[in-house]
Amino acid sequence: MADEKYESYCLKCKSKQLIKDAEKTVLKNGANAVKGKCSVCGTTVMKILPKDKK
Repeated sequence: MADEKYESYCLKCKSKQLIKDAEKTVLKNGANAVKGKCSVCGTTVMKILPKDKK
C-alpha cells in the first residue's frame, strides 16, 4: 500500500491533506475506509472508500 496515495479533509487544517501512514480498515457497517495521520499536523484523519463494483 506504500504506492497508493490518499487525500482526506483535515478538520484541524481545514483543507485536504495527504494521509500519512495510511492503513485500510473495515467499519462496523462493512464499508471500506483508510485511516492515518494528517501529513501536516499529525491529527488522525479517515476517508471512506467507494464500494467496489462487481
